[in-house]
Amino acid sequence: MNGLRGVLKAPVRAWRRSLAFRFVVSALVVQAVLLSLTGAWLVQQTVEGLTALGAAPTDEARSILTRAVAQRILIFLPLSAVAMYVISVQVIRPLAAARSTAQALASGDLASRMAVTGSEDTAALARALNHMAEELSGRLRELEEVSLIQQQFVSDVAHELRTPLTTVRMAADVIYEARAEFSPVSARSAELLSREVDRFESLLNDLLDLSRMDAGAAVLAAEETDLAQLVRDEVASQQQLANAYGSALVVDAPKSCLARVDAMRVRRILVNLLTNAIEHGEGRPVEVRLRHSGGVVAVAVRDHGVGLSEEEQEQAFTRFWRADPSRLRTVGGAGLGLPIALENALLHGGSLDVWGRPGEGAQFRVLLPVEPGGPLDSEPWPLVPPEVGDGARP
Repeated sequence: MNGLRGVLKAPVRAWRRSLAFRFVVSALVVQAVLLSLTGAWLVQQTVEGLTALGAAPTDEARSILTRAVAQRILIFLPLSAVAMYVISVQVIRPLAAARSTAQALASGDLASRMAVTGSEDTAALARALNHMAEELSGRLRELEEVSLIQQQFVSDVAHELRTPLTTVRMAADVIYEARAEFSPVSARSAELLSREVDRFESLLNDLLDLSRMDAGAAVLAAEETDLAQLVRDEVASQQQLANAYGSALVVDAPKSCLARVDAMRVRRILVNLLTNAIEHGEGRPVEVRLRHSGGVVAVAVRDHGVGLSEEEQEQAFTRFWRADPSRLRTVGGAGLGLPIALENALLHGGSLDVWGRPGEGAQFRVLLPVEPGGPLDSEPWPLVPPEVGDGARP
């Protein structure tokens, strides 16, 4: 980015000097016009004053003064118009063109260019601005290519690991089932092996799922589902983990809430959100709310733990990103849970957003249309928790 700034630095400095010079010259011309017209007006006022005092000038003097005023007007009014035109063409128009191009580039339209016209300095600025746009476009293409290569690499590795993992899984299961025949140390090792294989298998499944989503091959098996019952079931399945962390799970949901969704994918969303809230909830209650309004269903998972800063909120759905690496390493987080939850929400035509504040916890809210791909035209539950004061309970 510093290199791109350097491309514009010299042309902008030269352009500023050129514009300043033209502006000063034009201003001096306008000032001369105004002074000249003012002088003519004063002469006219003098004539009228003398007339009022009885010292009326002769007709010849009056005629000379009238011609002088007319000559000043005829000479300096065109000069004034030319000065105004110069200010418009040399100062205002290039500024407007540069601003318009810069705004287009900032909004993501990297194909926008500034016309290379006008004075040498203005043309130099246009060339520099266009060169910067070319540099940005090139770097964006490079990043897209690197991203595609990375996605393909992850997909290839995940598929290559599937077969050996299946073999390891079978061996680990046999050892785990026979652990009662081992010594205490060996039995404990068998349990650890089985647990780590489970973690590795879960990570591999996540990578495979993401690769399918990146390739556009993910399939949505939507069917009518009672989301209220699904939420209660998933909360119950996470009760053991919540007990281990000392967190109470609180469900606030209607008796029934029907929607056409992929139940398996919604379960994955809930599992990831609940696990994240429990692990970062500092042993405080975790609240799960479900609301329905119009054609939209909202599920919000709220914890009262460490919270998130604004920078962390922006990174929350980045793959392999972890808010606190040292902390998450002890619970096995790989930084894929939230990105997968987001992708599953988007696959339904929904959304997943986060609010957080350091020391006040966080809330993740997923919005799902009752029909896949339906509009998200309502907000059954606010993203900012009502008790914080920035949201309003519906």
